[in-house]
Amino acid sequence: MSDAVTKTCSKCGLEKPIDKFYRDGRSKNGRQSQCMVCALIICKRYRESVTGKANYKRWYKSEKGTAIRKQWEQSKEGKVNRKRHSRKKNLKKYDLNPEDYDRMLAEQKGCCVVCGRHQSELKRNLAVHHDHRTKKVICLLCSKCNTGLGCFNHSSKLMEKAVAFVRRYQDNS
Repeated sequence: MSDAVTKTCSKCGLEKPIDKFYRDGRSKNGRQSQCMVCALIICKRYRESVTGKANYKRWYKSEKGTAIRKQWEQSKEGKVNRKRHSRKKNLKKYDLNPEDYDRMLAEQKGCCVVCGRHQSELKRNLAVHHDHRTKKVICLLCSKCNTGLGCFNHSSKLMEKAVAFVRRYQDNS
């Protein structure tokens, strides 16, 4: 291997092809000193540190961060990625595997148990509804129904009072 097409990583010490290093216009050869694998490990370690989290939070709330995030979310790739990420997050949070989620989705015919809206009508995947005390997964709900149940603390008495209020309001109008 000639020096023009390879480079030695400053972290792992391995000699790798030049295209395995990120571009860096500030360096002499136009590439970073760490290979992509090592650079990703360094980035991940920084993001998980207290300083990294604080800096990310500040950037996320900044005007520039908000503009970039909104642009990404409006793109086709961003919309697909958001659905994929929310599903992945739900599965990990409730210790489900994709087969369990798909089985529950099939049993519910792809619809929210409460309102009956199909997942294709929603911007997000159906949320995993669970018992907050036992952490046991109950069913899949749309985000509106899941949030609504949470606001009523899963109390049927509170929900009955709300229904009575709505009926009384509808009768008076």
